[in-house]
Amino acid sequence: MNEDKRNVRDVWKDNYLKAYTSGIALTYFIAFAVMIAMAVANVAFSNNKELDVGLGKFLLIDEYLEVNGGEKFNTSKIDTYEVNEYGSISVFYKLPSKMSKDQSIVFRSKNSYVEAIIEGECIYRTDISEGPFSNKSPGVRWNLLSVADEHAGKTIELRVRLAYYDGRSKIDTFYLGDRATIIIEIVKEMRWELVSCILILLIGTIYLITNIIMNRNQKLKDNSLFYLSIFSVVSSLWALLETDVVQLFVENQPAVQIVSDMMLILGGVPLFLYMESVYGIFKFRIVRIGSFCTTAYTVFATISQFIGFWDYNQTLNGAILNYMFVIITMVGCLLREGIMKHRFYGSGKFYIEYVTQQTGLIALAVCLFIDVYRYVVIDAPDRASFTRLGISIFIILLGAGTIYRLFKLVEQGRQTELISKLAYQDGLTQVGNRTAYKERLEQLAKSNEHNGCCFVMLDINNLKQVNDTRGHQSGDQLIKAATEIINNSFGLAGEVYRIGGDEFVVLIVNNNPLESYEELLPVFEKLLYSENKRREWKEEISIAHGKAYCEHLSRYGLKSTEQEADTKMYKNKVKMKSDRKMDLR
Repeated sequence: MNEDKRNVRDVWKDNYLKAYTSGIALTYFIAFAVMIAMAVANVAFSNNKELDVGLGKFLLIDEYLEVNGGEKFNTSKIDTYEVNEYGSISVFYKLPSKMSKDQSIVFRSKNSYVEAIIEGECIYRTDISEGPFSNKSPGVRWNLLSVADEHAGKTIELRVRLAYYDGRSKIDTFYLGDRATIIIEIVKEMRWELVSCILILLIGTIYLITNIIMNRNQKLKDNSLFYLSIFSVVSSLWALLETDVVQLFVENQPAVQIVSDMMLILGGVPLFLYMESVYGIFKFRIVRIGSFCTTAYTVFATISQFIGFWDYNQTLNGAILNYMFVIITMVGCLLREGIMKHRFYGSGKFYIEYVTQQTGLIALAVCLFIDVYRYVVIDAPDRASFTRLGISIFIILLGAGTIYRLFKLVEQGRQTELISKLAYQDGLTQVGNRTAYKERLEQLAKSNEHNGCCFVMLDINNLKQVNDTRGHQSGDQLIKAATEIINNSFGLAGEVYRIGGDEFVVLIVNNNPLESYEELLPVFEKLLYSENKRREWKEEISIAHGKAYCEHLSRYGLKSTEQEADTKMYKNKVKMKSDRKMDLR
């Protein structure tokens, strides 16, 4: 009784964990779809601004910026300066007395609105492409200020209004020169970061395609590679946008910012789902609580952005906390699994394989922790510099390990399929065996099908004589030849089973099985005649057969019809032997 209770409890727990995992995944992808819809709406229903580009040289000018009447401007502490009567912070820069033609001031702003004033005239203002679901800030953008010849030697005042007063608003990276040359230089500085992001995105896409192919062709229900690919795609997009290179070429800056925030928010849940697929971590209550909170946070951030309560930028601290919990969970799980596998496998190849996979987890965890620290403590301009490295190592090692594990599962599945096939297939003739025949009768008895069933019982004559006089190899050849005849005649409309050494049965189940039998009987006889004429048998191939029709597919009806067909087959066998004796006389 206790064993039964334990089994019921285990089954209930398995079903609960499956339902919980499905619920987390479904909720996540619903939030994902809503985010995509909002991003598309921001692009479709906003006003875009055009950029113009020239050629020339540039000069870094950060050291020549002043704030509040001569004090040197510290770009990392802009939120500590006093606000003027315009509600903004004024930053000053005196232009050179001699300037080449078509020069510009280019600088990066983050969560800041900027106006450029020369002698009371506004020559530049942050233009915002506002959408229905935009953040409360213009995001990260490159400001391009065209400077005319008459401005040479004059002082530019940049009035900076911060969108957030919590350290997340910045202006930095100032250049003076030709804007095209500056843009090219910025791209060159970030070229390796761009390549790594594109590589991660490509690998994630390959994993996604691989998962689809393996699940479809092999019927392998394993989604670990799918969740890993989702994490790879969203994290690579976030890391790509964190380079701030995309912002140089996209007009709708707020849309880029909201997509960047979305990708950061969406990265935690796929890691939980991946870990569950590989290690079954949802069996631990603390992990279920953490994954639920991460999913609930994703939903909250989406709803908050949708109704305009808090924008995504204001909820990013929650994403950071989620990643911290994911890191702790990953480290805890890999330590536990490492101890368990070491005890079970020792230091063999399975343990080495495990350590290889966990190296990816450690690399990602360490790099995420470093970038989280840089984001929280020093608010580094590029929040993904270490994460790119960690993600690259993570998806390559874990992806390779996951693909290897999936191929192992596929191989095991093929072996299981082969074993299952052998259990229901006759090894000599490759038709169904007696076990398959009995199970098919049970299925028919329970199916409540309205179709009738025709039994065709068949028996190979003189098989024992062939075995005794010419050997079992010749007997096997006789069986194979008879099977080919049965398959190519009655087998065209029915299911063929070998239920004994020389006994076969064909089940014809369709709308008119008797008509099918009558149509195929001449084919059977013709094939039998042709085979005997073609082959040089000392004993001709002779197959007795009998048929019976079952109208009602009940267990009793099928049994009695089987016996009737067997009786007719036996009578046909006796008649054929009698006819043969008459011919010999």
